[in-house]
Amino acid sequence: MTYNDILYILLLVLPLIVFMAAIFDIYSYQIPNILSVILIAGFYVFAIANPNVTWGDIGIHTLLGMLALIICFSLFCFGLFGGGDAKILAASSLWFGSQNILEYVFLVTLCGGILAVLIFLFRGQPCYPIILRFKSLSSLYFGNGNKRAMPYAVAIAAGLYVTLPTSEILKTVL
Repeated sequence: MTYNDILYILLLVLPLIVFMAAIFDIYSYQIPNILSVILIAGFYVFAIANPNVTWGDIGIHTLLGMLALIICFSLFCFGLFGGGDAKILAASSLWFGSQNILEYVFLVTLCGGILAVLIFLFRGQPCYPIILRFKSLSSLYFGNGNKRAMPYAVAIAAGLYVTLPTSEILKTVL
């Protein structure tokens, strides 16, 4: 196993953890805090272990991650965003530098809009008995309690999977 293989494995933390967050969000509308902690710790381990990432790069990534956290929690305070979604988006934004952060946020927003339309169309259909048999479909149809919430981590994951292949952080491993 080469050093680049180790860096690839460390980089896999990002898509795997965001995928797990999307699964948790679909099934329970809750994202465990440990996933955000793993994303943050994973970034710093990856960045420090990667000889192509400078301390200045780490500082810029940290500032952008903190800015994302401030914006996401502002959206949470206005009731436009879930708390878990805010933490996952901010923690995953930490991985993208100034070259890719706008692309990432734009794609997450676009995927969120598409997801909202799809959920709106799904909830507009009659409630067939098969929906009630599967917890994930049932929670997606009825939402969480009296709130008709949306599992926004799905949009975060989709935006991430589109952005990551052309991102600068991936190019540091190549």
